[in-house]
Amino acid sequence: MERSLIMCGSGGQGILLGGSLALVAAFREGKKVTWLPSYGAEKRGGLSYCAVVISDEEIMSPVLSHAECIIGLDTIGFNIYKGSIAKGGSFIVNSSLVKDGGTLSGCKVLELPISDIAKDVGSNRVVNMVSLGVYAAVSKAVKLDSLKAGLEEVMSSRHKDMITMNIKALDRGYSEGGGK
Repeated sequence: MERSLIMCGSGGQGILLGGSLALVAAFREGKKVTWLPSYGAEKRGGLSYCAVVISDEEIMSPVLSHAECIIGLDTIGFNIYKGSIAKGGSFIVNSSLVKDGGTLSGCKVLELPISDIAKDVGSNRVVNMVSLGVYAAVSKAVKLDSLKAGLEEVMSSRHKDMITMNIKALDRGYSEGGGK
């Protein structure tokens, strides 16, 4: 079975780190994976995007025209990728920043104040981890424990002090997404 995820938002929201963590988590579960990142030339604030494909079988292409799940962390990313959701898919919308997320049809829209939740956890810097926790609960494409275990692999050495907060953010996102 093939699963697909698009994470989109602004540079500085940890989109690429989030996508690489989803990739590592799926790989740890013995799945085949691809990761296709894209980002603007700006250091912060430009469009950032990544596509992750997770499968039990060989993946023919990392390029997605439609994704089973999209995480939209800001209005620009939401507006650009809202037409890329597969029919019957799930769109996880950061309602802290995206005010018209419920306007989509043909998919399940889960509007959560992800930025506010991240601040409540301890830092807006973990918005990506909150959203990945939600993704694990909603999609069942990767396990929460695999995401947590993968943190050591994807976090740079200068951010290792953030692992505990990232785990807390993953847990909180999982809970907010309906995971038990």
